[in-house]
This record gives sequence, structure tokens and C-alpha cells, in this order.
Amino acid sequence: MSTILIGIDGSERSEEVIAFGGRLANASSADVIVAGASLRDDVLDRLEGIAPGRVTIRPLDHASPTRALYDLAEAELAALIVVDSTPGGMSERLLHGAPCAVAVVPHGPRAAAPMGRIGLAYDASEEARAAVTGAVDLARALDAELEVLGVVSTTGVGAMLRGAEFRTIRKDLEHSVQHGLAALMAGLEADVTATSHRLTGDPAEVLCERTADLELLLMGSRGYGPLRSVLVGGVSGRVARAAQCPVIVVPRGVEAPLGALFAGDRTAC
Repeated sequence: MSTILIGIDGSERSEEVIAFGGRLANASSADVIVAGASLRDDVLDRLEGIAPGRVTIRPLDHASPTRALYDLAEAELAALIVVDSTPGGMSERLLHGAPCAVAVVPHGPRAAAPMGRIGLAYDASEEARAAVTGAVDLARALDAELEVLGVVSTTGVGAMLRGAEFRTIRKDLEHSVQHGLAALMAGLEADVTATSHRLTGDPAEVLCERTADLELLLMGSRGYGPLRSVLVGGVSGRVARAAQCPVIVVPRGVEAPLGALFAGDRTAC
């Protein structure tokens, strides 16, 4: 049995975080731990459709709630941590070394929208491939359409190259991205409804723009160092802060990302 860990701070935004985490739990076999430094009495009431026996309420250390949440995720072997996207809040600090995937939930009604379209940012890297299984399983569990997004990055290329050389490099990049998308699409199982789209521009900017049409985006992170940190200034860090829909980031080095959530019986929501 796997665990979804929902970290809240007691604010009004906590309701959106709990609702999103609860919907993922309803679509999976996972138990739920709701943890926070300030917990309201109606937490269980906001986890609709989840049997009370699957839910545990845990207080967090007021002095260092992020560290306490990190330690709790490790102790409980959590498959996913769900937090809000408050600038400078738990989400940014957790992305600097989370032991599992992290779902960052933005403020607003999009967090509670039915998840009919799930995006997957894909560039054929090891980190991107780590997010594929979770995206496919989640799309299947929610009966959602999977939208695979590849980005032809123009960041820095135009400043270095001009004319024919620029056009050649650009064409090579487009071919590489299209080839990676085609290979992934060819390997998807027939019961998953999926489309692919090749985008062009600054990767973080175009992915954030695309989240206006998605209910959830999954992406890997190259990160750095032994703690599987996500570069705050990198693509995944920028997208997690600015996306218009919830984003699940799978840090580098996380084993079996999200896969355990969908073991056993599950009910689509």
C-alpha cells in the first residue's frame, strides 16, 4: 500500500490542496496522511469519498514544517507529496530534495477541475521517462486524455547563431523532438487515449502557457546533487511556480515514481 502525503498550512488554500490530493487518492489505492502545523477539525470532511480508515492526521513541527514533512515522507515511504504553490512556501523548499514526486497546487478553481486532460512534458531524457509511467497510469485511472508535449527550445540559440547555421540547428532540434514524441507514442498501450504536440520557444514559458488547457501536468526534473534537488531556476522549478494547473514534478533519482499509487483496485473520479 502506498501513501499520498498532503502538507497544509491551515490557510484557505489548504482546502484546494486537500481536495486535489483526495481526488488522486480516490483514483488510486493509496492511503492519505494530512499533515500540518495548523489543522482544522473538518479535515476528514473535505476528503470526500475516502474511507476514514485510509486517512491519518499528523501534526507538523511549527518551527520547521517543511523539514518535518520531508522526514515524514521518508518515514512513510510516500509516493507523492501534495502542497500549494505559495511563493517561498513548502513547495519550493521541498523541491530542493524531496524523496518522492511532489504535486504543486496553484490557487484557484483549476485545482478542483475534473482531470479530463493530463499533460506530460517529455524530452526523451531519463528524467522525463521516469514520469511517463505515472502519467500513463494516472490517465488510465482517471479515464483522461494524455497530452504529450515536446519543446523545441530556442533559449540561447538565437543569440549564438545566425542565418543558415541557425536554421540548420533549429531543424535538427525539431527533428529530434519529433522523433522522441513519435517513439513514445508508438510505445503507448492501446487503452490510453493520447495525442502529441511539438511546441517551440522557452520551455518553461510555453509549458506554462499550455497549462491553461490542462487539468494536470507531469514532468521530470534533471535537478542536481545527491539530494535529487530541483533547480528553482530550471524548467521544472519555473513551471511549478507559474503553472495554471497542478503540476507533479518527479525529481531525479526517485525510484518507481507514482507507480505504487495504482497497484490494486482503484476507482476513477
